[in-house]
Amino acid sequence: MDFDPRDYDSRDDDRLASDHQRGGRGNTHDDLDRDDDLKLPDMTRSRDRDDGGRDPGRGPGDSRQSNGDGHDTRDDARWTERDRDPRDAFTRDLNLPRRHEREIVHDRGREYTLRGSESRTLATVGAFRVVSSRDLRDDRNRPLDPRSSDLRHLREQGLVDVTYGHKVSKFFDKLARREHATVCGCLHNRAQLYHVKHHALYRAIDQPHSRYRRPVSARQAIDRLMRLDGIVLFPELSYFGTEEEKVAFFALMAPKLTRERLPHIAIGRGPSTRVRLFPEDQPIAVTSTGRVVLTYVASAGDVEEFRAFVQRHADLLRALPGWTLRVLFQKGIAGAIADFESAARHELTATLRPEMLTELRWYFERLRNTTNPRALSFEDEEFRRHRAAFDTPRFRQLYRRWSSDGDSVFDAVSSPAIAEALERGTGRIESHLLLLSYRHLSPLASLVRADTKGVEEGDTSPAPPQPPPPPSLSISEQLTRDWYRSIGRT
Repeated sequence: MDFDPRDYDSRDDDRLASDHQRGGRGNTHDDLDRDDDLKLPDMTRSRDRDDGGRDPGRGPGDSRQSNGDGHDTRDDARWTERDRDPRDAFTRDLNLPRRHEREIVHDRGREYTLRGSESRTLATVGAFRVVSSRDLRDDRNRPLDPRSSDLRHLREQGLVDVTYGHKVSKFFDKLARREHATVCGCLHNRAQLYHVKHHALYRAIDQPHSRYRRPVSARQAIDRLMRLDGIVLFPELSYFGTEEEKVAFFALMAPKLTRERLPHIAIGRGPSTRVRLFPEDQPIAVTSTGRVVLTYVASAGDVEEFRAFVQRHADLLRALPGWTLRVLFQKGIAGAIADFESAARHELTATLRPEMLTELRWYFERLRNTTNPRALSFEDEEFRRHRAAFDTPRFRQLYRRWSSDGDSVFDAVSSPAIAEALERGTGRIESHLLLLSYRHLSPLASLVRADTKGVEEGDTSPAPPQPPPPPSLSISEQLTRDWYRSIGRT
């Protein structure tokens, strides 16, 4: 339910002005006498029924029933349980129920049941036309939930309408019209994705060089949606959005850990080598008690990518006083949860003895100096035995890191600190299943498009032409194939 009190009808101002000109009170509650977008009942009908039900009409705000001293006797009899709540200002002139128990109200030959909190909701919506459900309260002063409570009762009676995501949809439509965002639709037209790309918007949040400006493939777009859902799933956490924020936070939480030991990958070789911190860009957060939560969103069943993530974060986990490694899965790969948990525990708890580290270092040195490991296995019996022992997913991933970072990668695999943290409970490994479905994005067209304008307004240079698709597959078949690949199916 997405309401905005500022989204008013300019005709309300005209009606208000004309009321003052006629010498009236100019009360904006008079606008409730009109049918509006929410189909409120007509409240100007005369009360010509006497069947035990209440007819909507003017309450004590107009021709008040007074006992001569200016006191309304109905305040004593009918409103004995009325809350002196500021929100009651909207129902002051309406003959609607005020009590906790629901009462019958007749209008236009129909019968409704309302209670005091529902009367306030109707009056508030009628006054502002559009109201956020977060600004409304039920009879126990709790925020209204569109799926239950008073709003559900009002919806079932046809008294209010609920619009989900109205402001957000209008906002992104405006971005698309101004060419600040690219719209990506699905083949069955059940969903749309927006890629916000305009440089001025990123510059406004001090991220002019953010990689989120670049177009991405369909799989990467779904990965980003899952990460966002993972963040929304745990709103009690405080998240770090940029690399600078993460570096500054860990400088406080783990001051002995140098910047070079933070999770990273090296891009390029020689003098042109560039180090990228937190390369997976997975959510990192902290609880109110200071526990660090590292989230990994497994959009596909690739355990080796996850293994690399765990290894890169091992030095960081060793330096933190309390941490949680939280893995989120979509429903399509729920069967891989056990494999991911086993890989995480093996990487973090299986420490290597000093003599084994010596053997592993020797093997890595020989492996780096040969161009054909398979041929060397036939020539060198010792190398063949070492290769048989260390040619596993864990050590293959460790070798890639050793090739760029050197012997420092052996510190985490030889230290029992992480295993001890898991045993004490200061370290945790958790798995959660995202109940949301992403099948409505299947198959999703890629966000990579040949636009006539670039990311800067006024840039009219055309995008480079894309190679034609293979003649054996139609465009629809290619998109379907890419989708199945993105969810780990062939």
